[in-house]
Amino acid sequence: MKKTIQILFFLSVQILWSQDNPIVQDTLKSPIDSISKIDQDVLSIFQYPKGIYLTKYDFESKTPNFTTNLITSVNDSQIAYRFEHADSGDKIKDAFAISDGENLYINIHSIIENFDQNAKGQSFDGGKYYLKVHFIGKHMFMSDYFSSNAAAIFGGLSGAMATRREKGILYFPQTRKFHLFKNYEEFEDYIKNNYPEKVFLLEKYTNPKIAEIIKIKSILEQVDLP
Repeated sequence: MKKTIQILFFLSVQILWSQDNPIVQDTLKSPIDSISKIDQDVLSIFQYPKGIYLTKYDFESKTPNFTTNLITSVNDSQIAYRFEHADSGDKIKDAFAISDGENLYINIHSIIENFDQNAKGQSFDGGKYYLKVHFIGKHMFMSDYFSSNAAAIFGGLSGAMATRREKGILYFPQTRKFHLFKNYEEFEDYIKNNYPEKVFLLEKYTNPKIAEIIKIKSILEQVDLP
């Protein structure tokens, strides 16, 4: 019960934050069909050397500011990662991204502040943590739990909780933005518009018992294959 109350509190705070934050509001304007196929080679963790990337520029230039021994922890859902310096025990809260040499993690606030124009009306649970990047072909894929602001406004906190679910995020290097798929239909449109020859993959995953996030990851694993 205590955890539920905390989540509901963070949802209400995030609704107000997303409405008032100018960084977010500046990125909420274009239609979903503006998302284009990623035009680059297959991505890999090896392109992001081990270290801490303090700024967006450091991340985009793939040049970490410094390296350090890390202690990593993750929540029960295996989504929210937190880091601290092994030597001092100081928490690392505000870096843009972190690479431990095996995986890349991006700060949830870095992602939200660099969402494209389609992420309007979505709130996360709150807190400072990092999302693990899954390198899938040409895609940098992440996921986290988001809720609909509209559901919270018209359906109260119970409405927000009812719409809270794990949603997929892609990073697009050509636009330097992150895109949140607010629902599975948006992901279907992305595939239809950019991979028309792979639309048949959508037909393979019509079982309603399969979670949408599993469908998205499974399809992304196949779209860039010959």
